[in-house]
Amino acid sequence: MVGAVMEYRIVRFSECPVAPWRNGLGETAEIVIEPPTADFRQSTFLWRVSVTTIEKSCAFSVFSGYERLSVQLDGGRTKLNHNDGAKWSVV
Repeated sequence: MVGAVMEYRIVRFSECPVAPWRNGLGETAEIVIEPPTADFRQSTFLWRVSVTTIEKSCAFSVFSGYERLSVQLDGGRTKLNHNDGAKWSVV
């Protein structure tokens, strides 16, 4: 967009709201969600960025209609197993 003005906002991690996962086996700190009034638990968002803590081995919560991108920030190896038999290891 030519001439568009970008707005920037500093987001402090300590100020991000934290919510338990749908399955109760981890938690998510939400950094940003669009639109800002959306609720990720009701799947009313267009996109979101969050930081997750995985407590133990478990299935991902289902977010039908959304594409997920995961990046490991800390910790040891994380293994992901898909229902179709595909397996990934994230270091």
